[in-house]
Amino acid sequence: MSKPIQTVEELDAVLHWRGKHALAIKERDALQQRLTAADQEIDDLRAELKAVRLGPCKMIVGDELP
Repeated sequence: MSKPIQTVEELDAVLHWRGKHALAIKERDALQQRLTAADQEIDDLRAELKAVRLGPCKMIVGDELP
């Protein structure tokens, strides 16, 4: 079992690192949200590109074949 915190300095250190940990968690969560949004955008763009590649070209006359 760990010994209890006894000094003000020890308490300050614990609070300091607890705050650092909380900040790191917030930053990680924000980065995860950005990554998720980027992944979704990539998926959307891939789907659009696939639809364009599979569809007939409207710019070339006679290119209606798949």
